[in-house]
Amino acid sequence: MARERSTLTWYTHACEYVDHRWPGLSAKGRLSLAEGLTAVTVVLVKPGRQGKSVPDPAVLPRALRLWAFNTAHREDPKPEPEATALRWIATASLPSAHWMRSVPSPRRSTRAPASSTASPRLLGTTGVG
Repeated sequence: MARERSTLTWYTHACEYVDHRWPGLSAKGRLSLAEGLTAVTVVLVKPGRQGKSVPDPAVLPRALRLWAFNTAHREDPKPEPEATALRWIATASLPSAHWMRSVPSPRRSTRAPASSTASPRLLGTTGVG
């Protein structure tokens, strides 16, 4: 489903990314993915959204890791503090207009890649291995 960039939030993007990667990951890979996205998601919030309504610092990461970034359990019933935290991050998450502009565009190298037949000495390897 194509989504207009201006309406896509970091949180929505992260959930869609998890859904895309989930089937091909091991349990350890899923945990690592959830932990990494949790670390980024808790800081990518709109300015001024860190006021009184911010969820408990222990609740939001747990809610993201156990439900939001867990495709198999995202729709499961959640305890009220975690459900509230996920509603908050869904509205407080930065829209793509903010986080996409800081992503550097890939640059093409003007140099040709090393030849597969190049001498190991020239490539900085011993050729043994």
